[in-house]
Amino acid sequence: MSIVLRILLIIASIIMISIVVLRIRKSKFQIHDGLFWFLLSLLFLVLSVFPQIATWLSDMIGIESPANLIFLCILTLLLIRSFMLSVKISLLEYNLMKLTQKVVIEEKDDKGGDKGTGPVSHNVGKEENVEQ
Repeated sequence: MSIVLRILLIIASIIMISIVVLRIRKSKFQIHDGLFWFLLSLLFLVLSVFPQIATWLSDMIGIESPANLIFLCILTLLLIRSFMLSVKISLLEYNLMKLTQKVVIEEKDDKGGDKGTGPVSHNVGKEENVEQ
């Protein structure tokens, strides 16, 4: 692995670890999401400090260059993360649809019953409109 790639990986890993830790401290990042990025950065920091590991792994797998192994690892991990996020987004969209349907049904039930027994916010809004 070239010295330039090693230095680049060290700098990028340290910056990424710092950003993740700061964002978690400021509660702008969920811990389980930050943990993925923290561990990924830590992995690349270890691989850049100890390039023998990358060389040994690339020889073991049959990849010609340790740099290619690093790029393959990055690509694979990011594809896995992208898939996991797609699954999470699909689940959130499904839950949002169910919640929206539930709210609409509850509002329809509230409007279908006695007109004076609805929620206070509905009555207040109607009174304000009448006064104006």
